[in-house]
Amino acid sequence: MKMWWMVWLFACLSALATPPAGTAPIVGGERAFLYGGAAKGKWLDTATVQPMLTGGERYRLYSAARFLGIGTGSAAREDGGTSPCIALTLPAGVKDGEVVVGVSGAWNALPRVPKAQDLSQKTYQDVVRELLARKGLPGAPVRLKKLWRLDLEGDGVEEVLIEAATPRAGFGRETPYKRGDYSLVLLRKVVNGTARTIPLALSYYLHDASPDLPYHAPPIIHTLQGAFDLNGDGNMEVVIRSDATAERWDSVFEIHGATPKATALSGGDWI
Repeated sequence: MKMWWMVWLFACLSALATPPAGTAPIVGGERAFLYGGAAKGKWLDTATVQPMLTGGERYRLYSAARFLGIGTGSAAREDGGTSPCIALTLPAGVKDGEVVVGVSGAWNALPRVPKAQDLSQKTYQDVVRELLARKGLPGAPVRLKKLWRLDLEGDGVEEVLIEAATPRAGFGRETPYKRGDYSLVLLRKVVNGTARTIPLALSYYLHDASPDLPYHAPPIIHTLQGAFDLNGDGNMEVVIRSDATAERWDSVFEIHGATPKATALSGGDWI
């Protein structure tokens, strides 16, 4: 009887920890930070989802441009200074660093694929130039790093995502920032008939870093990771990675009209 009691208790505890029907855990990156999850159109934070994962959960894996296949995840664990993360078993053919997100839901999280555009387009270089001038950096040189066109909301109207950064030799996380340095991700969107420039992530520097600052203050660098429908509602959220001196973190934004909103999904670690 004692053995049967233990088996019954273990089964009950396992059932409580398993994600309930309609709850989709979401992970990010090949390191597989547990971002959190989605249930009935609502976002769930990491603390809510972590106890639900016992290992063996299956994830639909995506890069920014394609569906990669089905992977299997472990329970979520913290590793030193990191957010909870899982170990992913990847399907064949996935390249190193290719996984951007994994969704445990049954829907297609990449319903529309971004179309890379010519980075030399003056229209979008001017968009960046004008924003920097408004922030106090007139004349700052412009370098576009990514320029994607896609329909985020599934309404037949395409938006443009822009990643740009200082075209300075040595600009990066290992060097102090200088006046005029910047890193940004912008959304260019038509709202009520007018094209709007909407910052999603923006770091810019009006002065050189002081040598007295810790680590000599390298810039924060923002990288556009991808856009995905992470809760199955047909709208695509934008994933951005931000790298600082000794840490990196991923943020997920949903877009409603001209207003970006940070979701409860996030993950990061010390590097």
